[in-house]
Amino acid sequence: MSNRVRNTFIIFLVSGFWHGANYTFVAWGALHALFFLPLLLQGTNRKRLSAPEGWLPSPGDALRMIITFALVDLAWIFFRAPDLSTALEIVQQIPTGLAAHPGQLALLARDLLTRGPMPFVWAMLAVEWLQRSHAHGLAAIERTLPRSIRWAVYYALAIASLVHTGREVSFIYFQF
Repeated sequence: MSNRVRNTFIIFLVSGFWHGANYTFVAWGALHALFFLPLLLQGTNRKRLSAPEGWLPSPGDALRMIITFALVDLAWIFFRAPDLSTALEIVQQIPTGLAAHPGQLALLARDLLTRGPMPFVWAMLAVEWLQRSHAHGLAAIERTLPRSIRWAVYYALAIASLVHTGREVSFIYFQF
């Protein structure tokens, strides 16, 4: 087991370092290793390889999805921060910021649901969820639509994902 833990940390740390020569990326990799460690130690890392059955996830599956999303978002703070001290400052401000400005949470939720690229993201998540038993989200149209229409859908999705959101955002890998 100790070799598996060591190897897991090496893989995640190297993947962090691969993203950039900054301690923030190494911390991002280390956090992912730490988040994966309980599954590895319990031997449950290979337990749920397929998506949940049914129209909606069970409460347990929904909770696991929310926890995973929150942990990945926490790690993204380190990925995007200019240095470790800034990342740690942001993480420390999360609980106090939410407590001090409870109304901001409702505004944030509204923005996440309706602004910028989010409606497109929600649509893609819905497609992925509904098609989760297939190899990928667009697998159903491969069997039912002619090639020309399929390619038109693919191009439309690609163009929609590149639409300008109203603010300048540079591709993260161009920032090195």
